Amino acid sequence: MRSTSLRALVALGAVCAVALPAVGLAGASPTCTASLGPGTAAPGDMLQAVAGAPRHAVAAGIHFDGGDGRPLVQRLDGDTWSRFPIPIHAGAGTIQFQDAVVAGDRVWAVGTLRNDKPMAGWLADDRWHWSAPVDPGGVEDEFLGVAALPDGTLWAVGKHREDADYQPLIERFDGTAWTVVPSPPVEGSAVLKDIATTADGSVWAVGWSVRTGGVTRPLIERWIDGAWVVAPLPGTGLLSGIATLPSEDAIAVGWQQTPDGDRTLTMVLDHFDWRSEGTGEPGRLTSVAAGEAVVAVGSRFDDAGVPQALVARWDEQAERWIALPVGDPSTEPGGDQLTAITGEPGSFLAVGISDTPESFGSLVVTGTCLG
Repeated sequence: MRSTSLRALVALGAVCAVALPAVGLAGASPTCTASLGPGTAAPGDMLQAVAGAPRHAVAAGIHFDGGDGRPLVQRLDGDTWSRFPIPIHAGAGTIQFQDAVVAGDRVWAVGTLRNDKPMAGWLADDRWHWSAPVDPGGVEDEFLGVAALPDGTLWAVGKHREDADYQPLIERFDGTAWTVVPSPPVEGSAVLKDIATTADGSVWAVGWSVRTGGVTRPLIERWIDGAWVVAPLPGTGLLSGIATLPSEDAIAVGWQQTPDGDRTLTMVLDHFDWRSEGTGEPGRLTSVAAGEAVVAVGSRFDDAGVPQALVARWDEQAERWIALPVGDPSTEPGGDQLTAITGEPGSFLAVGISDTPESFGSLVVTGTCLG
């Protein structure tokens, strides 16, 4: 049976996303197309992360069998998904992966155990290996995003509960061990959702904070001179994904709550200054891939409030997102949500979750961007 509905997950902002750079999608003014592809075979699969080349991508998330959840890692070879066994200790409870990244010959995935302990490991030579992140203790400590530097260093971000509020959790893996790296205190309750590295070696993390009265504000932090620094940002909303641009700058996406529904939020880095761009199209953007073309995925809602898969290309001249048709809308009661995207020159692949009457199921969208 289903543990909850996808509509409820989306309403709570609990569906996780990944932002992975898609390098070199061809063309200065590309034409992009997208279509529904074959998902993984097993009902109960929730794909929340993806990394690597689209035709051989590795996706991660969680598989539900009744009320129990197990970590899920699968590789796509052409049109066929292969599942890898993930060893877990008896009584370990529910482990879910929420982000993934390629680092050399490894694909890393990070997430959480029962939403209380950060988890991380990697796939190499078709075998899974666990590592040991630092558990700050208490409750609700988890990784939500991960990025890799060229030298193999990993950065993972998420949240750590302190009393009734959250504060950012940031850890670094140096190839041998994980260490907690302090984040500056953030007013209110704060979460870092995603992280990316730029070609010049900069590291940026994005998320949100919730202030007095429930006002949500975008949050961006930068690693500079051996410390994390909070970037001053205007406006309201939250940021869920970030990707590096070919210019060595970056783009971050998310959404804002408005009187007429959720609308996209887009922020662009320009020489270490972030500015808000875009007209705020209907929907939520949860993940972004950036090359010569910038493609983001997420969801938008129909008249009944059911989430539908959203794929959109960023039109830089018009400063707006152009939605791409992905096929017939979902006819299932819970709707669809795209959570992550990866790419290479000329093509991209997005994964997510479809809520069927019997169970959660995976959702896959393939696409091309040609100049």
